[in-house]
Amino acid sequence: MDHSYILEMENGRIMVRTRGSGPHLLLALHGYGDQSLLFERLVPELCAGYLVVAIDLPQHGQTEWRKACFDKKDLLEIVSLLQQKHPHQNISLLGFSMGARLWLSLLPDCSLSVTELILLAPDGIKTRGLRIVETFPISVRSWLLQRIRMNKLLAKGLITLGKQSWLPDSIRHFTARHFRNPQKLERALVWWEYLGGFPVQKQGVRQWAQQSGTRIKVWLGEQDPLLREEDLQLFWGAAALDIMVIPGAGHMVGFYKR
Repeated sequence: MDHSYILEMENGRIMVRTRGSGPHLLLALHGYGDQSLLFERLVPELCAGYLVVAIDLPQHGQTEWRKACFDKKDLLEIVSLLQQKHPHQNISLLGFSMGARLWLSLLPDCSLSVTELILLAPDGIKTRGLRIVETFPISVRSWLLQRIRMNKLLAKGLITLGKQSWLPDSIRHFTARHFRNPQKLERALVWWEYLGGFPVQKQGVRQWAQQSGTRIKVWLGEQDPLLREEDLQLFWGAAALDIMVIPGAGHMVGFYKR
């Protein structure tokens, strides 16, 4: 059964979409620039046997987020509210790209009991060409965001810069798509600040994987410019992974339709 509703919170109104009616709960987080609607394409193939519950993240889709920041505490509150509304004994997590990064950041520090973790082209492991953005502390990110908001010429310059052909492919892959206009640039900068609250600690994730016994599935595109299979193996160490590489596929979620 398909259903959509608004999850009311003190800090915002979260758009939630549910698909299916299986015995297992699957909480899904989309990637940057997407929204929960993208999981409709995955439900028939990937999510049989699940009740799929997907949200629009702040600054995406129909979610209205009023708080100046968004961090792990906020995401934990959302997850807790969703669990109360959809009580299930078995919980699985699905994350695409940035959504996968949010789960990886959250899991080592929370008591959530997860039976299965499904990562689609996961960010936060070794995203080629984009690691430079992690070098700036949150205070610097906040300061730069305010300067760009106050200076339209600076914002226009960033939009123009994002389209330059001389940029490395891995960087232009992002900027050409997400620096197109002032609205998209604003979202990119806001999430640059938000992601400071979602660090991914390799040792913490490894320890969580070993102690939890959670089944971990990873789907990659063969031609994804941002992530390679060897990066996954180095990140996870001895953790058991079920890796599927999609021939000829890139980074975008559409390729997961086989």
